[in-house]
Amino acid sequence: MVRIDRSAVEFYARLNELFYQFRAIANNYNQVVHAIHRGFSERSARRFLSQLVRHTRELKAVSQQILALIGEFNDKYLDEWSQK
Repeated sequence: MVRIDRSAVEFYARLNELFYQFRAIANNYNQVVHAIHRGFSERSARRFLSQLVRHTRELKAVSQQILALIGEFNDKYLDEWSQK
């Protein structure tokens, strides 16, 4: 008998959605950087880019938290489930 853990399936489905959102953010990031360089003076561009870098660091911290949660989920639920 095959048993499917619906919470694990749901978790990985949402994780997959989150991955594609991060890819979209990366694509938008590149577009924003190019637009800033084209549309603003060097001084203004530098100011906007520093703000963008700050937000990128915040996003990186969130992604590290997500990876930690994934590790906890795998350790706690998937390993426990596979031992049954």
